[in-house]
Amino acid sequence: MNRRILFLFLWILSVGASATEVATPFKVRRLEINARRELNVYKDPSMFLPDLGEIHADPLSGWESLMENTPLLTTVEGPVCFLQLAAATPFKNFGLVSYLYQLADSRLKSPVTAATFGEATPMIVPVQLCGESAYSDSLGFVLEEDLKAVQQARVERGLPPTVSTQP
Repeated sequence: MNRRILFLFLWILSVGASATEVATPFKVRRLEINARRELNVYKDPSMFLPDLGEIHADPLSGWESLMENTPLLTTVEGPVCFLQLAAATPFKNFGLVSYLYQLADSRLKSPVTAATFGEATPMIVPVQLCGESAYSDSLGFVLEEDLKAVQQARVERGLPPTVSTQP
């Protein structure tokens, strides 16, 4: 009898309890845009992990190796294809690597640095480049504000060429 009551109690508890959402549901989206201005695509921070291991083994040569790298993967313009892998998230502190991003673009401050200056942490959009470029299947991220600006950019239309019948 006690087992049945315990089982019934646990069953009611499991039905009534709500699960904690660890990850937000997001479907991968394919973005095909015609970038009318340059859009910077930054490397995924995991690409710097071997350099961090080298810093631990030999700090001097490790730092030299890390400083030779650039966090900028590529700059795209014109017809571009991305797979948006997740919703926009804050640029998180990637430890020492975050300072490389800050050197490449002053808006990419780590949360600690941004809080020191009273600024908001920038939002980034994780992407995978697709298509026929040399960087296809490369992982990286773009700044959300840059992506929105590129999507909303319009070509400034000029006057049509004048055709005069008089010589």
